[in-house]
Amino acid sequence: MDVIIFEDTVRYDRWVRVMLAFPVLLLVVLGVLFFLDGQGYDIFPRERAKESMVGSAAMLGVVVFTLILYSMIIPRSIAVAQDGVVLRFRAFSWKIPFRKIKAISSGTLGPSWRAQNFATSFRGLVEIVKTNGARIRVSPSRPDLFLEYATRALEEWRTYHPDGLLP
Repeated sequence: MDVIIFEDTVRYDRWVRVMLAFPVLLLVVLGVLFFLDGQGYDIFPRERAKESMVGSAAMLGVVVFTLILYSMIIPRSIAVAQDGVVLRFRAFSWKIPFRKIKAISSGTLGPSWRAQNFATSFRGLVEIVKTNGARIRVSPSRPDLFLEYATRALEEWRTYHPDGLLP
């Protein structure tokens, strides 16, 4: 069990919320239209009722799949533990140990080939640079406070583990 020093939620910009909601709403509207066409409202005149019902079920199935996918790939919170940074998703959590972190700093959304981008906001972006050169970008709701706790915990961990190895 990790000792959590600081935990913060993820900040979402308004445009990110719109971009995430648009495909879901589009698929729901199409699913309802296909369902109504299958019930005899003849919205799509050349479509048979059975095919419309299958299309409706497929659209609503894709909505469920999209929502599950969102819950798996968008972090819910970001925590600083005693020995690493933890990204918490709905179904699991991913811990990045301090021994694999080179630096934690405020970052930019510039292109990078070796970046895992979990950023949901342009303001207050935090970049975790790993020792192998890969970068992880996140958007805590209070980036200054998160950076303060994360850098302090990283420095403290390095003073007690100068060779970079866990006890």
